[in-house]
Amino acid sequence: MSGLLTDPEQRAQEPRHPGFVLGLDVGSSVIRCHVYDRAARVCGSSVQKVENLYPQIGWVEIDPDVLWIQFVAVIKEAVKAAGIQMNQIVGLGISTQRATFITWNKKTGNHFHNFISWQDLRAVELVKSWNNSLLMKIFHSSCRVLHFFTRSKRLFTASLFTFTTQQTSLRLVWILQNLTEVQKAVEEENCCFGTIDTWLLYKLTKGSVYATDFSNASTTGLFDPYKMCWSGMITSLISIPLSLLPPVRDTSHNFGSVDEEIFGVPIPIVALLKVPGYDQNICYIFGKGTIEPVFYHGSTL
Repeated sequence: MSGLLTDPEQRAQEPRHPGFVLGLDVGSSVIRCHVYDRAARVCGSSVQKVENLYPQIGWVEIDPDVLWIQFVAVIKEAVKAAGIQMNQIVGLGISTQRATFITWNKKTGNHFHNFISWQDLRAVELVKSWNNSLLMKIFHSSCRVLHFFTRSKRLFTASLFTFTTQQTSLRLVWILQNLTEVQKAVEEENCCFGTIDTWLLYKLTKGSVYATDFSNASTTGLFDPYKMCWSGMITSLISIPLSLLPPVRDTSHNFGSVDEEIFGVPIPIVALLKVPGYDQNICYIFGKGTIEPVFYHGSTL
């Protein structure tokens, strides 16, 4: 019948409140965005393949410029597919692959290198060397002795700690040892470090917000889960300055708003989260019972 609006047209004319929420996931293979209504129903979606780069055997990287273009594109495409306007979006939640990181110039915002993926193996010899080192043996022994007297669970856990290539820690050390531009920036306190969530947050807010959340920090191998802060023990052990690491916030936190120039309107950023648990970020926005579990590699329950 003429004069009747289709569902997308009706949604486009609905008031800003109640609005819609964007759930965006940057995984290891794809980047996707869903638009959710107030009942957590998917109203529109978009997906693009993550373009991993393999410059050398064992190295896995992501071009940050390409990732940024894809990030913006899937949001615009998902909103268009939902038949709504950007000013109807009331929140953005972002989940990302774990432990993939980048460093960039604090003053200019320009990156020093590509994202170094959690799958990257360039630090494998560093990992072996550190795990078999005399310093690591002394560290473990000291923690065991202190645990014997204090019965501290934190010290017991530290006595069992080992490095892996999937952690950010020694891949970051590799960067600090091999890229003189990064070394100089760190010395001048002009270097920012971040996993994908931190970098996206920095880009979305035009540099006004520099932070990560507990779930992303916990995968770096530099975080103390007992004190819920960056580990002074580990950072001192491998000579990573604490000043290089971003502030850590709750997963469901007010991370500021997307700069208006990017999508035409400011959009509140309300959650950051690491994968696994695709679209768990929506739970932080809507509450319990609002998602159906989907299992990818690395998923846990």
